[in-house]
Amino acid sequence: MPGGAEAGDHFGNHLATVDYNEDGYTDLVVSASEENVGSAVDAGFVDILFGGENGLGSGPAARHFEQGAGNGSIAASTPETGDRMGASLAAGTTAEGRPWVLIGTPGEALGSLAKAGGAFYVHGDTNVSVNQDTGAVPGAARPTTPSARPSRVTPTSSPSAPPVTPSAATRTPATWPCSATSWRRRTAHRRRRHGPGQREDQRRRRGR
Repeated sequence: MPGGAEAGDHFGNHLATVDYNEDGYTDLVVSASEENVGSAVDAGFVDILFGGENGLGSGPAARHFEQGAGNGSIAASTPETGDRMGASLAAGTTAEGRPWVLIGTPGEALGSLAKAGGAFYVHGDTNVSVNQDTGAVPGAARPTTPSARPSRVTPTSSPSAPPVTPSAATRTPATWPCSATSWRRRTAHRRRRHGPGQREDQRRRRGR
């Protein structure tokens, strides 16, 4: 396997499995996303370790993916500091049953756009690059300078509504300007004052 163990390589930080060579044995896709490639610090690379009858590594020789080597879009790319190739991985099969591997390179620069990010779609014996400037991919690659970022809108608070004082008709014991005990006493007094017996005495007095 290319490369040697170094501090901070993060080998095995991201993993995926698929039967990439379709021999009936599961293969392991493993990244070392902070591996240095030449003078490019944390450029990263990815390997496929093939399974076989006697387990992982007993199949064909490992397949290595490193920018600037091999074929396709990966070979056409240049390893750069902070690319972090393999910082994300996915693998699976298409609807037709064809195996594929997707390798993320979140630190990849696109022209003058530092850390715009991208990915490599690997299938069969070739691979293609995917980024926000690729057709049918939503969004667009943008610079990371503060001037290019959309301005932040500071929310403004709406003026608070004036307090509403309940009218006498809508007041309840909880809103009367007196204690609950006082309110109950006033209610009992009104009932005694205006009860059936009191109304009869008032009618008699009026008839005199």
